[in-house]
Amino acid sequence: MAQTETKDIHIYSFEVADSGTFKSVVDYEKILNPTGPSVYIQFPTDWLRPSAFRLNEIIASDYILFKPIYETSLLTRVLEQKSVATHQQEFILFTAWFSGLKDDNGVRVVSETSLRLLKVIDRVKLRASLDELMQSYSWSPIFLEANPKP
Repeated sequence: MAQTETKDIHIYSFEVADSGTFKSVVDYEKILNPTGPSVYIQFPTDWLRPSAFRLNEIIASDYILFKPIYETSLLTRVLEQKSVATHQQEFILFTAWFSGLKDDNGVRVVSETSLRLLKVIDRVKLRASLDELMQSYSWSPIFLEANPKP
């Protein structure tokens, strides 16, 4: 896919550990095709700021990478908990939320292995989905500071 793009690609990855293999493939492609677009991967943890999912960064990304939750009972349990007090709870909630998103939420599945890669196809619809997520849960002060209301 990167070869067909005419601009640099930005990916928001939920987790560092599982995206290592994905990043290696991306880096190898850049070695083989140094004049092609660069691929940048951003994480909720960057060592410069408190760990938090940043909605503006997700929406600005071209792709979203995460390990989906398939077990329906686990998805239900996670989505039913309305208080998100820690970054770990935030991570699990975002994973569950994005596991259920479809085209009408502004994203499309473009790859599914042990990780799912979503292409952002409509930023307005994705913003609306994330606004619904924000309104449906109570969040930690760190998350709220990272995602001020417009």
